[in-house]
Amino acid sequence: MFDRDDHPGFDEAVALCERRGVRVARSNPCFELWLILHHTDYDRPADSRNLKAEFAALDVTCDDPVGSVEDAERRAAEQLYRRSEEGAPYGNPSTTVGTLTRALREGTVPAGGRPR
Repeated sequence: MFDRDDHPGFDEAVALCERRGVRVARSNPCFELWLILHHTDYDRPADSRNLKAEFAALDVTCDDPVGSVEDAERRAAEQLYRRSEEGAPYGNPSTTVGTLTRALREGTVPAGGRPR
């Protein structure tokens, strides 16, 4: 799992992982996007600094972090669909962390990391 942030080798790192059969959970631009999606829809391009500030402004507690995971998964899937329709499947903003959490919740990723 990693973020795009401003890393110039991001696309190459993802491609290398995929060539070697390593599944990737990625967030563009940063992981805070995934956290924001637990609480609200978010679908406008931003940089990491802006998203971190946006998350801090939510002033949330982690009393029930699992309770909002399904909402975040749905919001993330909708983002990915919109990015795909735009021709940039993992464009800003997008995250595939929801794909990972859904697989973990449903038990479709065994300890070895390969899906069943």
